[in-house]
Amino acid sequence: MQRGDLTSWGWLQHLVGGKYRRLLVSDGRDAGAVIAAIGRISGELRGQQVTAYREFSEICPSHQDVVWGVMRR
Repeated sequence: MQRGDLTSWGWLQHLVGGKYRRLLVSDGRDAGAVIAAIGRISGELRGQQVTAYREFSEICPSHQDVVWGVMRR
């Protein structure tokens, strides 16, 4: 992973919306770098930190991926 691939992340939850009421928010160099960084982190957690990966997976057991590109000036 290169510096800047993933610059921030967090997750939000709201009370309505049923199955899709949680949101992972992340930012980085570009969409491809962010997706790759999250994949690497997920793989490391799954292999090395089983309890942490289980907790991470319970936050969002099913998902739909949506990528937004925000133009910065």
